[in-house]
Amino acid sequence: MNFNKLGLGLFLLFIFLIAGTWLNRDILDQTFYNSKVEGVIIDSKFDFFGRGTRKYQLSDGTSFIFADKVLMIGDSVFKEKNTFYFKVYKADSIGNYQFHESKYYYNAPHD
Repeated sequence: MNFNKLGLGLFLLFIFLIAGTWLNRDILDQTFYNSKVEGVIIDSKFDFFGRGTRKYQLSDGTSFIFADKVLMIGDSVFKEKNTFYFKVYKADSIGNYQFHESKYYYNAPHD
């Protein structure tokens, strides 16, 4: 009987962890959409629940999850409010940022 309670407890804990991860991801997605973003990538971590995606932290405090491996620490990202499109700038050999490419936030809802 104790084993059944332990198994049920572990199962419920697992469900809460998964639900919390997905809820956090939805909050990050909506925050990214609503925010004007202008910052340099200062940290990058593998997102275990994102199937090979990475969570990027910007110098302005914004975080977002993205799958494309073109983004690196030190890249500059700019995005207007209420859109999922953003621009990536990379530093050249003397430290000036040059436009690299536009990206569409992969996790955005599609119309």
